[in-house]
Amino acid sequence: MTKKPLVIFDGDDTLWVTQPLYNEAKTDMQAMVESVGFDPEIYLSELERLDVERVKGLGFKRERFPGSALIAYEDLCSKMKREVDLDLSDKIYSRANAVFETPAPLIDGADEILKTLKSKFQLALLTKGAPSVQTPRIAVSGLASLFDSVHVVEDKTEKSYADVIKQHEVKGEQTCSIGNSVPSDILPALACGAYGLWLDVLSWNYDRRTELKLNDNAIRIESLREVPELVSKMLIDFKLLVENDLSL
Repeated sequence: MTKKPLVIFDGDDTLWVTQPLYNEAKTDMQAMVESVGFDPEIYLSELERLDVERVKGLGFKRERFPGSALIAYEDLCSKMKREVDLDLSDKIYSRANAVFETPAPLIDGADEILKTLKSKFQLALLTKGAPSVQTPRIAVSGLASLFDSVHVVEDKTEKSYADVIKQHEVKGEQTCSIGNSVPSDILPALACGAYGLWLDVLSWNYDRRTELKLNDNAIRIESLREVPELVSKMLIDFKLLVENDLSL
């Protein structure tokens, strides 16, 4: 029996919104350090630099972001030769950690789009991060039942995609990956011979570190609502996109 083509979705900032939660936390923490005389923009710059840098050692563990927020404050104190305020340290860490306790709202139309695709395609959710964060987010989203398989991984690699593709018994060219991160959602999928739809929306600096060089297998989109029509064309006859100049 021939298997239906496979569509792999990312979770964070593809199906549900998380980046604004981080941005709101950063704004609040900037206000905290400003209240004790520090430059909030310098603090933000240091926090964002540290958070990307610390991916090398901590990956996408829950404690990375709160830890980066705290270290950024302590570094400012050291540079300004000031004592660390332990009460403020606790407040900064708690505010950063609250990002993971706050419900992430669904992207507009996410459930409707998945229901539309489900009749024609196999659907897989492949999301990265700490299971203690991602599992509750998946549950709260109410989308789990729409997927044929759900996968939470520490990081997304070519092997991550190859494993999902193999599980669904299809080939790379019968697969399309959709997500907002070029290095995590698009490049590893392309390496497996799959197609990619890059959702070019708000994302953090780590995801912006690689510029997507669009080729015949990848398309930039600005809205999840573009997915049903495009993914159908990609997995049925990709030449239609080239002929209609849809590969931006």
